[in-house]
Amino acid sequence: MLIFILFPIFLGSFICGKQTFNFGGVLPPVLQSVFVADWDTNESRYSFCDQAAMTLEVQSLRSDHNFAPDTAI
Repeated sequence: MLIFILFPIFLGSFICGKQTFNFGGVLPPVLQSVFVADWDTNESRYSFCDQAAMTLEVQSLRSDHNFAPDTAI
């Protein structure tokens, strides 16, 4: 269930609201509602970092339980 909370935040940070809602439109109805719940479409977007920075971010998530290799991204 955590993925349904984090994925919209991550996705919404990099693409515009219209693209995000188009993506959400192909999901089943219950997932659509979870996908767009409490979404601030006016929130600023971030540009992608370089691959090394994104890999470090992946590896830092739940670091005690995360075994993501340097080639995770």
